[in-house]
Amino acid sequence: PPPPGRGGPADEGVSPPPLEPADGGLAVFSMRRRLRHFDFEEAEAEPHEMPINFYRFIESDDGFPPFGRLRLTDEAAFGGNWSFGFELEGGSLSARVPTAVLPVLPMADYAVSVRVRTSGLTHARARLVAWFHDAEGRTILESKVYSPPIRTAGDWALVSVGVAGDYADATDLVIELQLVQPRQFRAAAAGPLVEDVTGAAWFDDVNVWHVPRLELRTRSATNVLHGAGEPQLEVLVRDLTNEDLVARLRILDLDGKPVYDTTFPAPRSPDPTTVTVPLAQHGWFRGVLEVRSNLEVVGSRQLDFVWLAASQRRHVRQRHPFGVVVTDVAADSLDAVAEAIRYLDVGSAVIPVWQGAVTAGEGEAWQGPLRPLIERLLDRGTDVTFALVGVPAALERDLGIERGELLDLFGQDPQRLRPYLGELLMSFGLRARSWQIGATGSSDAVRRDDLPELVNAATRFLGDFVPDPTILIPCTAEQLVDAAEALPGYHIAVPYHVQPDALSSYAAQWPVGRRELLVTFDLLPLDQYTPRQQLTDMTLRVLHAWRAGLPRLSIKLPWSWDGERGSLLPDPASAVWPHLAARLSGRRFGGELALADGVHCWILEGSDPDDSALVAWNAWTSPGQQPVIRARLAAGPIDVVDIFGNITRVEARDGLHTVPLSEVPVFMEGINVNLAKFRAGFAIDPDFVPSQSRSHDHEIVLTNPWDVVVSGTIRLVETERWCISPRVQSFVIRPDQEARLPIEIVFDGRPLAGRSHIVAEVDLIADRDYRLRVQAELEVGLEGIEFFATWSVARNPLTGRHDLVITQYVTNNTQQAIAFKAYLRAPGIGHQSRELGSLAPGEMAVRSFRIHDGAALLAGKQVRVGVTESGGVAQLNKVIEIPGALGETVEINAAAAEAGGD
Repeated sequence: PPPPGRGGPADEGVSPPPLEPADGGLAVFSMRRRLRHFDFEEAEAEPHEMPINFYRFIESDDGFPPFGRLRLTDEAAFGGNWSFGFELEGGSLSARVPTAVLPVLPMADYAVSVRVRTSGLTHARARLVAWFHDAEGRTILESKVYSPPIRTAGDWALVSVGVAGDYADATDLVIELQLVQPRQFRAAAAGPLVEDVTGAAWFDDVNVWHVPRLELRTRSATNVLHGAGEPQLEVLVRDLTNEDLVARLRILDLDGKPVYDTTFPAPRSPDPTTVTVPLAQHGWFRGVLEVRSNLEVVGSRQLDFVWLAASQRRHVRQRHPFGVVVTDVAADSLDAVAEAIRYLDVGSAVIPVWQGAVTAGEGEAWQGPLRPLIERLLDRGTDVTFALVGVPAALERDLGIERGELLDLFGQDPQRLRPYLGELLMSFGLRARSWQIGATGSSDAVRRDDLPELVNAATRFLGDFVPDPTILIPCTAEQLVDAAEALPGYHIAVPYHVQPDALSSYAAQWPVGRRELLVTFDLLPLDQYTPRQQLTDMTLRVLHAWRAGLPRLSIKLPWSWDGERGSLLPDPASAVWPHLAARLSGRRFGGELALADGVHCWILEGSDPDDSALVAWNAWTSPGQQPVIRARLAAGPIDVVDIFGNITRVEARDGLHTVPLSEVPVFMEGINVNLAKFRAGFAIDPDFVPSQSRSHDHEIVLTNPWDVVVSGTIRLVETERWCISPRVQSFVIRPDQEARLPIEIVFDGRPLAGRSHIVAEVDLIADRDYRLRVQAELEVGLEGIEFFATWSVARNPLTGRHDLVITQYVTNNTQQAIAFKAYLRAPGIGHQSRELGSLAPGEMAVRSFRIHDGAALLAGKQVRVGVTESGGVAQLNKVIEIPGALGETVEINAAAAEAGGD
C-alpha cells in the first residue's frame, strides 16, 4: 500500500493507543540518561537499504520468512525525514540490533521506546521486543519483554517496554522491531488465525534509556490499607549512577487534589523505605513518586490505593444482597482476588471457569488453581456462581459447534462434558448450586427460540451433582425477555447509560421475587467521566435498585491486575462498594422526606428501630449554593457517614441538626426513625391544586408511626401565594393510624404554576415532646395543559442592540377545546398580551414577545409570563429569571421555565 502521510487515513474501527504510557512508570526520563538514539537520518547521506546497527532476522520455522521488504524510507517519518519501513508479503518481519551494540551494566534497569505507525493491517500488528544477553552471548529468556501488539489507525504512537535489571550476568541489550502475524501474539487455542498478505509499518525515533529502579507499593496484594493507624507506603530507588537523587511523593485525592506532599533524599538501600502518610479522610487515593537529579525528572511511578474505614454498623445476619463479578482471572492473581473479595465483604461472587482449557485431560490443571479461591469464598459463606464463559477448543472441534455457543453444549450429549466439569462438580456441587451459562453482559442466549429446552437440558445434567441447580442466563436491562417466567434465573447487565432513576421502571418488567435475579451495573468509564462522577452515579443506581427491591446487586471486580508489581490496583469503586453494602444490607425503604426542591431524603428502616438511618443528596447542584438539612433528627447527636465510611458527629443546636448536602449521597445514622416517618407522613391530599381563582378543598394528612397515642397542634406557616384556613388545628392519632384535617386553599392573586411547598410547625406529644417544622409538596397547574417558556437574545438588525425574545408554548391535552390568551409582564415594560385562540385537543400554540433592547433593560430582573383562559378562571403563571450579565457580544442564550418549576 502507499505509505501514509502524517495525517493519513485511519484503519477502520481501530483507535490508536495513547501517546504516553498510562501507568506513569516510563513516562519521563532524563535526557542525560539516554544511552542510544536511532533516528535513521543517516540515510540522508548514505541511503542504504538497512539502517546502521540493524540486521534482518530470518527464521522461517518461527514465522519470519525471507520474503517481505525492510528498508529505510523518506515516505513517512515521525521526526526528521527518514524512518524504517516494513512491507508485508505474507509471513512476519523482524529487524534486530545485535549484541555488542548496546552494552549494559548488570543489575541495571533499562527502557526502550519507539514511535510506530501502521497502515493496511487487519490481523497483523507491530510490536517492540527487548531482552538481555550474557557474556557468552546466550539469551537470558526470563528478561525478554514484549510490548502490546498494536495497529495505529494511520497515526504515530509511542510504544515502550521496560527491561528489569534482575540479572547479574547481563552484558548486552538486544532490541527487535517486529511486524507480526497473529500466530506470533495469539494463543493457539484462539481459533483459526487469519494472516495479512499486505500491510505496512514504520518505526522511528528509537531510544534506549538507563533508568533508576523505582518502586512505590504497599504491603497489601490488593493495595487496600485498613486499621487504626495511618497508611504506609514503601518507596524503593535503585540506581547505579553516582547522581544525587531527590524523591518527591504526592498523594492525590479523588478529585486529583494533593492532600500530602513531601520531598526527601531518594533512599539508595536494597530494602524499601516506609513512608507514613498522614491522611485526614479514608477513601481512594493516587500516590505519585518522582525522582529528580539536579531538578530534572529521571523517573516516576504512581500507585492507586485505598485507605479503608471500618464499618461501625453491626453485622447483618441475613443474605447479603451485594456481590461482585470476576470477569477474568490470571493464575498468579488468584490469592489477591480472594483477598479483594474478602475486603469487599460481599455476599455473592461470580467466578469464571474453563479458562485455558484445551483438552479433557487438562481439567485438573485449570481447575486446580481456582480451588483455593473457591474454598475461601465458600468457607466465608459467600454464594458462589460458576460462570461458563468460554468453550474449550477441543470441545468445539469434537462437537462441531459454533465458537462461543455455550448452550449448544447441552443440546447434544451433555455427558460429554463430564471430563471438563466433573472435577469442579464433584468438589463443589453440594456447596454451590448456581451456574451462569455465558459471559456477563452477553445478549445472545435470550434471542434463541430453543432457550427453555437447552436450559432444561443443562439443569438435568447439573442435577446429577448439584441439588436443585439454578441456571442464570445473561441478558441486558434493555432486552424484553419473553420467556421470563419459563427460565429459572437471569443475570441482568445494566449499561451505564441507563439513568439511576429509571431502574424502577426496568425492575417493574422483571420477575422480581418469582425468579432468581442477579443485576450487575456497568460503571461510568473513567476515560469519559471523573472518579467522583463515577462513584456518585454508582451510589445512586444502587440506591434506586435497592429501593426497587432487586435481590442481588453486583459490580465487576473493581481492581486491575498489575503483573509487574504482582498486585491488584484498586479502582475508586473498591473504596465505596463495601460501605454501600454495610449501609443498605438488612434495611428496607421506609419513606421519603420532602425537604426542598432537588433534595432527596430516604428513610432506611432497619429490623430494629435503633438500626434505622437516612440517606440524602442534592440532585440540583447550583454553583455557589449548598443546600443543608436543618431539622430535628434525634434526641441526641447523629453520625453523618460519607460513601467512603468517614464519620462526622453532628450535635443538635437549638434542637436542630445541620447536615450539608451535595450531589454525593450521605448517610445519617442514629436517627429517631419514628420522628423521620412522622415527617415523611405529612402530606396535603390531593397534592395537585388547579390554577383557578376559586376555593379548593384539601386535607392535611398526619400519620402516627409510634406504638402509643400521639397528640398535638399543627400550625400552617403563612405564605404570600395563597390563603389557607384554618391555619391552626389540633389532632389525636392512635398507633399506626392517620388523621385527616380539612383545609381550604384560595390563591392570593395570580398563582405561579409548578411545584411548591406548604410548611407547618408541629407541637407533638409522643414518646416525648417534640417541636418540628415539616413541609409537604404541592403541584399547581391545570389538568391536561402543558405550558413552558424560553428566553433568548437576538441582535436587532435595525438598532444593533440586543433584543430579548420570550417564547411561550401551550399544549391542550384535554378532551375539549379551550381558548387561551398569553401575557407578559416585566419591570419598565408593562403588560403585553397575545391571543392564542381556541386550541383543539392535542393542539399546541406558540407565541413570542420581542422586547427591544431587552438584554440591557431586563438583565438581572424577573419576567412574569403565563396564559389565562379566555372567559374563564383558569390560569398558568411563571417567573423567568434573566441573568444579570448577558454581555454585548452574546448572540443567543436560552433557558427554559418548564411546567413543574417556578
